[in-house]
Amino acid sequence: MRLRPHVQLDHIILEVTESVYLGRLADEIAGQIRKLRERGLRVALDDFGTGYASLTHLLTMPVDIIKIDKSFIDQLGPLEPACFIVEGLVQIAKKLGIRVVAEGI
Repeated sequence: MRLRPHVQLDHIILEVTESVYLGRLADEIAGQIRKLRERGLRVALDDFGTGYASLTHLLTMPVDIIKIDKSFIDQLGPLEPACFIVEGLVQIAKKLGIRVVAEGI
């Protein structure tokens, strides 16, 4: 990745969806993202919760931030299943040192 000399990677957040990590180039892409993270780039996993294996991806993907999909946020309310799911995701992310963003607020 070529950047202008005055742009520092720690000022950039790369947003990706889970689909970036799927397919035959997934390992290569993950490796490139890991290298950029080592240089300070932060990675946000967008639309979290709508993919095929979101929790598994937290174990295998280099990610600093998860952005919980708006479809969960729109259904938040006391005693609603979406509330329990989001609460659990926030707790998991916290234990893994991953920041959480709620989309659509």
